[in-house]
Amino acid sequence: MTIESENLVTLKSTKAQLEVGLIYLKRRHSELERQLALVQSQHNRTRLHPDALLQLQRTVQDHAIEIERRKREIQELDERIHLAQTQTERSGLQYLSAEHAAVTAQISEIREQILASLRQLAGPLRRYEELVEHKNRLVRDIAERTGRDQAYANYIESALLRQSEYVDDVKYTVETLRRQRVVA
Repeated sequence: MTIESENLVTLKSTKAQLEVGLIYLKRRHSELERQLALVQSQHNRTRLHPDALLQLQRTVQDHAIEIERRKREIQELDERIHLAQTQTERSGLQYLSAEHAAVTAQISEIREQILASLRQLAGPLRRYEELVEHKNRLVRDIAERTGRDQAYANYIESALLRQSEYVDDVKYTVETLRRQRVVA
């Protein structure tokens, strides 16, 4: 976990705690307001000590002030959370962009190595095809003069890839080249 994400988690946790506290304060404030309303409605009928009424009014007012203070704290935390999320997204995007550029450079480097290897194969493959074509002509000439058909033996002898040589790495290379497409 990065420092930014830990900070974001801490901010969100603090906000959640403040919100829970705000809920409690609002409930308590509502109860106190009901009590105050009840006391004020009964004030004329019963003798209530004036300090008790004043104390209840102050408590209601203190809770209202605390509720507003708590709302401002939550709003400030919301803004800090939004800022932290934006920074995390930006730094995450910067990291992804940098990683993307590095992988693109690696692909380009390996692609050049593969192309160089394929270019080196071109000469031997051309020479191979020339020799196979020459061998095919010789086998046809021998067949015309002797009447012996050596086409199958020639096919086996001239094959570029034999089953015993078609090992995993060779198979992978041939199959991968087959799947590749030339693009603009």
